[in-house]
Amino acid sequence: MDASGFAGVYPQGKRWRAMLQHNGQVIYCALYDKVETAKARDRKARELCGPFACLNFPDERQAAGRRRETGGNGP
Repeated sequence: MDASGFAGVYPQGKRWRAMLQHNGQVIYCALYDKVETAKARDRKARELCGPFACLNFPDERQAAGRRRETGGNGP
């Protein structure tokens, strides 16, 4: 966890920047308010790492998976 309280989210001026590493590369992927930046980082981590992604909001990953499996908005 970083000073923001979220993994991979750092202050940059009055906003927050998301950062993650994948295959030895540093990837910067968002510049929003703190929570939106953490969610954007989760989306990128999910895209790059699939089910092995370390997420700030792991419950949202499960909800998204259920929506895909059922083809709707919930169980």
